[in-house]
Amino acid sequence: MQINQDEIFFPHENIRNIQKVLVMQILNVITNKQNLIVHAPTGCGKTASVLSSSLTFALKNNKTVIFVTPMHSQHKIAVDTLKLIRSKYNLDFKATDFIGKKWMCLHKNVIEMSSAEFSDFCTQLIKNDSCNYYLNFKNNSKKEFCLNDIKEIKHVEELVNISENHKICPFEIASENAKQSKVIIADYYHVLSQSIRELFFKRIQKDIDNCIIIF
Repeated sequence: MQINQDEIFFPHENIRNIQKVLVMQILNVITNKQNLIVHAPTGCGKTASVLSSSLTFALKNNKTVIFVTPMHSQHKIAVDTLKLIRSKYNLDFKATDFIGKKWMCLHKNVIEMSSAEFSDFCTQLIKNDSCNYYLNFKNNSKKEFCLNDIKEIKHVEELVNISENHKICPFEIASENAKQSKVIIADYYHVLSQSIRELFFKRIQKDIDNCIIIF
């Protein structure tokens, strides 16, 4: 499907010339299932360009955008950009922001654990029905109440706070919300680590072959 520049869901009132060029390049490579490497200075509006063009294509072609970055600040920029797009064009799409499961966990003693220790800890709690946050997630009415509070696009910290208010596991509620999301914001290892990628994509019910991946 051919998309013109004036059809792009661009978040800001004005688009710079460099952004126009980038938007059309991105659309071209996505349409032709190619790859694009962009070298551009900070502040030229790459995030707005890449998210607006890829989201426009995804909404028109039933794709999912996976935006991965190791920087916490970049998570927030991406979320704020998506909020602007959703509001400006009155669009009804979901997005979910992820960080590492340990860093989303509401058990206060997990921060000092290694990744392996946390994995064992979490597995044992669930296996023994000892995690009330997980048990509350398995309660459909409690889960729906929590999901209803994150219908708008939320930064991961907002999602964790809402989940804590509902006493429900933030990672599980994020995964559930992600199943219906058009955009997933995550960390590099969610895509680059094969074992984590396979489990993550299975959990959020996405097929990587039907995704637009942005690093």
